[in-house]
Amino acid sequence: MESFLFSTTYRYSGLVEPSDFLQQQNLLVFREGCTYRTKLEQLVREQGMLPRKVMEFGTVEAILGCVAVGMGITLFPRSVIMCLQHVHDIKFHTLPSTTAHIPTMLIWRTDVLRTKAMNAFVEVVQEIDQSL
Repeated sequence: MESFLFSTTYRYSGLVEPSDFLQQQNLLVFREGCTYRTKLEQLVREQGMLPRKVMEFGTVEAILGCVAVGMGITLFPRSVIMCLQHVHDIKFHTLPSTTAHIPTMLIWRTDVLRTKAMNAFVEVVQEIDQSL
């Protein structure tokens, strides 16, 4: 399971009602088909809100850079956000436990030899999953 964080600029103090704040924001996302985008759009829809604009980008760094300067909001897994440079310029909000997690699956062909590197990778992923 991957733990998600809702990301905003530090300008959002939390003093404004979240629905009022979100109503004024752009969604900063990847192209259609991205799980993170789908999850953010679902959360916004469940709150009965319409974003001002949906802006598509090609990299995580571009999206978080735009969040850092106040262009909008986004949603990424905690593990993605914490290893990037804009982490100190962004305010993170934990989602309710009912929506904060989605499964991430690793799929490989069974007729292909699993290498030592693949086995090590699977072990690391399983350890991380158990620690969340």
